[in-house]
Amino acid sequence: MSYNAELDLKYVESKLTYYIYMIGLNPDNLDTMTIDTLIEKARLFSLITSDTVQHRSYIKDRYADSNDQYLYKDEPAVAFLRNQRISIVANIRRFWYLRQLALGAMSRG
Repeated sequence: MSYNAELDLKYVESKLTYYIYMIGLNPDNLDTMTIDTLIEKARLFSLITSDTVQHRSYIKDRYADSNDQYLYKDEPAVAFLRNQRISIVANIRRFWYLRQLALGAMSRG
């Protein structure tokens, strides 16, 4: 069985469409979108940043020489949300790359 770029493109675009809907964009404009636009929007998916410290619980560093050394540990729910955002960005990158490969194979003909 030989590689069928059209079938592959259809499959990849269906998966990419899922993530585009998830981040709040319209996949009808896929041909005019850039990977930068998708990644920027996906990074806003959950508004958890390293600058937000209210969600962190601080624990004393047992190896510290002074009393003011503390480490932070994300609460489980925040860590889960952060991992979800990382997963969405990674999957968008992967399916975008696979889409480019299929489009390239179709153009070579």
